Amino acid sequence: MHPILFTVGSFFVGTYGLMIAIGMVLGTILAIWRASKQGVEAQVIMDLIFWSVIAGVVGARAAYVVVNWKESLANPMDIIFSRTNFVFLGGVILAIPVGYGFVRWQKVGFLKIGDIIAPSIALGHAFGRMGCFSAGCCWGKVIGPDSPFAFLGVRFPSVMFQGKDISMPLGSHIEEHLIPPDSVLSLPIWPVQLIESGGDLIIVALLLFVSTRRRYEGQVFLLYLISYGILRFFTEFLRGDESRGIYFNLVSTSQMISLVGIAVGIAFYLCFLMNKPSATLTVPLVKEPVVRRGPAKIVKK
Repeated sequence: MHPILFTVGSFFVGTYGLMIAIGMVLGTILAIWRASKQGVEAQVIMDLIFWSVIAGVVGARAAYVVVNWKESLANPMDIIFSRTNFVFLGGVILAIPVGYGFVRWQKVGFLKIGDIIAPSIALGHAFGRMGCFSAGCCWGKVIGPDSPFAFLGVRFPSVMFQGKDISMPLGSHIEEHLIPPDSVLSLPIWPVQLIESGGDLIIVALLLFVSTRRRYEGQVFLLYLISYGILRFFTEFLRGDESRGIYFNLVSTSQMISLVGIAVGIAFYLCFLMNKPSATLTVPLVKEPVVRRGPAKIVKK
């Protein structure tokens, strides 16, 4: 855990923000490279990413405020100025319609653009989760010493910044009376941020592989909705931060959104698959040579 890279007076650079920036830059480079191979101008991709990022930030913050409205009302300034407190899927929900409106305005196919940028979304998110691990947010549940996965447990230390301890896992465990108030290390917990980051990188590889064998426009984007929805649904069970918006005493807000994304993705994936035959499986028709014959001769006997 290393949430603060350096400080200059009251100004500081956090690891979380830096990792987000790195993910955005790499994701943009990947999207521009993929777009160039499909005849889409780089400026279109850059403008799309710009507006989608703004929408994503607004949506991610709005989703956090809705799920944690009591905490947000108690600290209203954090709604605008906090450098953390985002819900990724909330950003996706708002970024998709904003992106759709933009590509319609640019008169570019939405599904085609979706296929181009889907790997970039997963790549950027992978770096974002690395930032979460460095900042200590979005932490995992406690792993007991008798668990077969105990070797995966990580402990977050006390980190003092501007006169207060900013180690969120440690503070949470102290508040829950799981450890003494003077503890300097959290209990061993799941490195859920790194697990999700690794899953995102696998999704990037999967999407790039499928891109070379795409059967219809939109296949890569829909596969992203399905694969990330599955990844997020299961990693949510490992999350230890309580701000999850639990419904029916069973699933979190992110899991509800993931289930919707999976269902929509599968429905359209199968619908398009059944109605769009693969170009690689289409057998070209070979015309039989035309034999020209002259007029039939009448033979008199």
